[in-house]
Amino acid sequence: MPETAQEQTQAAAPVERWKPALHEIVIDNHSNKPGEYMGKELGVTWLRPVGGGIEWPTESFRQATQEEAIRARVAHENRRSATP
Repeated sequence: MPETAQEQTQAAAPVERWKPALHEIVIDNHSNKPGEYMGKELGVTWLRPVGGGIEWPTESFRQATQEEAIRARVAHENRRSATP
């Protein structure tokens, strides 16, 4: 049982759900691909490849770890720099 007023407040506070920011890198749970969060429209969540491209719908996704997000950005820059 919480003992201090601060612990009581923390225990009673609702847990905030994470919501991605526009263009934040997330991981599509179905394909395990990183993508940029583009928003939700008519109940469908849309992602696009990191750096741009054709969007795809997803039913579920998760927050990318810092390592996953960096890896996705580096992969994009490597592809971009290799293009003549």
